[in-house]
Amino acid sequence: MTYSKIKEAAESRQSGESAGAWRLADALLAEVPAGLNHGGDRSKSSDVTTLDAIAARLTGDGIETPVGNPYTAATLRELRLVAMGWGKGERLGEAAFRTHQECGTSDQWKRDVLRALCAAARTQDWELPELDIDPAAWERAVTSVQRKVSSGTRYSVSANDLRTALKHKTNLPDRDLDAKSTAFDAIERIQQGREQIEEGIAVLAERGGQIDDVRDAIEGLIECLRVQADMLQALLSGGVSDEALADLLERG
Repeated sequence: MTYSKIKEAAESRQSGESAGAWRLADALLAEVPAGLNHGGDRSKSSDVTTLDAIAARLTGDGIETPVGNPYTAATLRELRLVAMGWGKGERLGEAAFRTHQECGTSDQWKRDVLRALCAAARTQDWELPELDIDPAAWERAVTSVQRKVSSGTRYSVSANDLRTALKHKTNLPDRDLDAKSTAFDAIERIQQGREQIEEGIAVLAERGGQIDDVRDAIEGLIECLRVQADMLQALLSGGVSDEALADLLERG
């Protein structure tokens, strides 16, 4: 393995391709084989030192991660570990590199859940698998997967789908409604938010809104916007319950 192959893979990944991430991860694993990270001081003098050197060369060549950050030994090590933990015969075509990364390599239950989601997307059999998964969490996850399958999305199982099936939630700060706000103030805030969304879409359209590293965030925003639109419709149809409002705020 030569640096040129690592550089070529990193350049490919820079555009956000999941295949580019796998190529870079495999190139790093070939350059720093699994056996080199075992055994005390040897680890410090071999794999870490080598990854530091590679990160420095990539930075010197002006190659960045898909989100515009410089490579570090830590980020390269994480990529390498994903390739190590997900051998070529184990990788799931329905999930991007980022989703494999989210799943990790050491928790067998998480890996089984991801495999089950990908099998459901592949076969379109949405029944709850024989795993220790909360039925409601599975239903929410596969509903999202079904939408992506129907729309022909390249990777139908996202990291957010995996998080949903695992019942992993984001911790959100308490939100206190401004007691002085009027209904017209609320409308103005929503209009401002709409304008910011339009600006954000324009930036994504120009600079690559489909890159894998932001795909999960976009899918999460779409789901949130869907819920918010349903809430606005509910307001016109009779009101929103306290329970539904609390659920909206929890979703973030």
